[in-house]
Amino acid sequence: MYTVTEASKKLNKSRASIYNKIKKNRAILDSELTKVNNVQMISDKGFYILQKLYKSSMVDSGNDKRVDNSSDKSSDLNGVNALNGINNILEKQLDMLKKQLEVKDSQIEKLQNQSQNYQELLLVKEKQIMQLQEPKEEKNEKNEKNEKEEPDHQEEKSNWFKNLFNL
Repeated sequence: MYTVTEASKKLNKSRASIYNKIKKNRAILDSELTKVNNVQMISDKGFYILQKLYKSSMVDSGNDKRVDNSSDKSSDLNGVNALNGINNILEKQLDMLKKQLEVKDSQIEKLQNQSQNYQELLLVKEKQIMQLQEPKEEKNEKNEKNEKEEPDHQEEKSNWFKNLFNL
């Protein structure tokens, strides 16, 4: 176990740089960090991961500076185990995300089917409404014709009454 100060000295980096690297790589290093008496501690595996992270950032930036690496086989084995652990975690996350994506895809498909069904129902209902409105229009036209004819019929009735009583 290393404190951040010890790790910074071994890696020839500032404490702030170590904290920034930990913050940027929280997903990888989180399981390798503990706090003892309010002091951040880094496990051996975590220290190895930090070494590899700094080494890869130096190669990426084109810098030829080398971090002092002990060629101890046990530290290499710890590093391999750490990377295998990280790989397993990432594979589990990937599987979980794939399952979530499948669930979301099926939900989207169901919603699209429901939307299609709803649109078809709306069309059927609109046709039914149109069919119901057509007879009403015809009835209205017939009623208008009947109303026009009724006043003549009423005049005939009133004339008949007048004729009966000779008024």
